[in-house]
Amino acid sequence: MSFNKALKEAYGVLAWKPNAVKNVIKSESAVKYATFFVIITILLLRIILGSIQKTVNWSAVWMGVYSFLFFVVLVSLVHVCATKILKGKGKGVDTYKVGGYAYIVHILELIPYVGIIASVWYLITLGVNAKRIYNLSNGKSALAIILPMIILAIVIALLVIIMADQIANENVINVDLNNLKTN
Repeated sequence: MSFNKALKEAYGVLAWKPNAVKNVIKSESAVKYATFFVIITILLLRIILGSIQKTVNWSAVWMGVYSFLFFVVLVSLVHVCATKILKGKGKGVDTYKVGGYAYIVHILELIPYVGIIASVWYLITLGVNAKRIYNLSNGKSALAIILPMIILAIVIALLVIIMADQIANENVINVDLNNLKTN
């Protein structure tokens, strides 16, 4: 598949066109293009948003790495939920391909307030295409997206609690016992 054809198929995936999804799933080079689309989208977002906020530094690079890992974890959880919990029949690599192609929509995060719509559109696109990839009903395909989001929200909340506890323990007032006066 050529790069131009891959871009056309990415549009088709985002427009929920069944033939585009079938073409992406069948393509041998779709994993390469999916990875490329995710990495380029993340890099563009980090560089452009970072330059606007004047924060292009190593933290922007780490945010890019975390964004890519979040993508991989999300599509992996969608696959696990769709196959193990909801008993769908499909391949995780197909979810990766379709998710990677649809990831391009995140470039709209550059437009204020549109980023939220882009993220919701991405999740809906994953749900619609999970139905096709795993042969699920509408309800099960929605659940295949909602369950991973709940799992990720719980994990993130636990990490925040653990980090807050660590920060609180580091900020405990250290009392110098040698300088204490007794009455």
